[in-house]
Amino acid sequence: MLQFNDKPLENLSMEESIEFEKMVLKKVLAANSAGMSNQVIDQLNGYLEIIRSHKQEKINQYVSDATDKNISKHEGGLEIGEIESEQSDDIDGE
Repeated sequence: MLQFNDKPLENLSMEESIEFEKMVLKKVLAANSAGMSNQVIDQLNGYLEIIRSHKQEKINQYVSDATDKNISKHEGGLEIGEIESEQSDDIDGE
C-alpha cells in the first residue's frame, strides 16, 4: 500500500498526489545518479505509474463532477465555429 504523509494513496487530494509524485521522481533521479540497480529504479518507476494512474482518476472525477453540475450548459455538446443568428441585411447597422 502506497502512503504519503500517513495517508493511503486512495485518500490523497490532487495536490497531495502531485507532491507525492514529485517526491518519488526525486528518488528515481537519486537512485539513478547513485548507480543503483535497475530493479530498484524499475520498482520506483512502477510506483510512479500507480501514482499517475491515481492522478488521472482524480482528474476524471473532477471532470465528471463538473459536467454533472452543468448538464444544461453542456447538453448540446461542443459547438465549433460561429453560431449564425438572424442579422439584418444592413451592413452599417442602421
